[in-house]
Amino acid sequence: LFNPYIGLLLLFISLPYFINDKFFRRKIYEFGFIQTEPSRMASRSFGDLRSVRTMFEIAVSNAFPYLDNKYHEFQEWYAKKYLKILRKWAALSNTLGTAEDIVQMFCYILLIKQFVFERVSFGTLTYRFRYIEIFKNSTSGFFQYLNDQYESSIRLREGYEIFSTKPYIKDGNINIKVLAIGPDVTLKDVNFSYPRSEKFIYKNLNLNIKSGE
Repeated sequence: LFNPYIGLLLLFISLPYFINDKFFRRKIYEFGFIQTEPSRMASRSFGDLRSVRTMFEIAVSNAFPYLDNKYHEFQEWYAKKYLKILRKWAALSNTLGTAEDIVQMFCYILLIKQFVFERVSFGTLTYRFRYIEIFKNSTSGFFQYLNDQYESSIRLREGYEIFSTKPYIKDGNINIKVLAIGPDVTLKDVNFSYPRSEKFIYKNLNLNIKSGE
């Protein structure tokens, strides 16, 4: 008869792989979650460099090197950190995978021993080989599925918490009087230039806009 302890042994050796997979999946998610805002800001810099709308301002303020370096420095840093996590994940996964392969080979040796000394048929031997392979792959797939579902539930919970967040500043209760007509707008001796630029966009601007204009 097929030894049930072989199945228990394969299940036991899969647990470290399950824990490792869960740990690094969580680490990848946390890293991406924490870097959401910096990533968004870097992507915005990249978008400004491609936008016709902001091209004039970038040229006048000489902001191209700043925005370009801001985007590339973040992307290089992000890629290095991300790859570092992936390398650790892959290294430990390969080590645990090797341990699983050794246990699997040990099981194969036990089956070959049964085949030689207990006169088990070749068909039975092939079936048991296949059984071990299917059991091992199914166990790994099941644990990965559990990790995927666990991470998905965490993300749904955090998303729910974000949408359920109450405003930090309460809405005001002062009613502002509605004007019958808009006020006059007056600008007097107004100067404007972009940061890091000595060129004025406009200087000594005087403007008077009457109500209704």
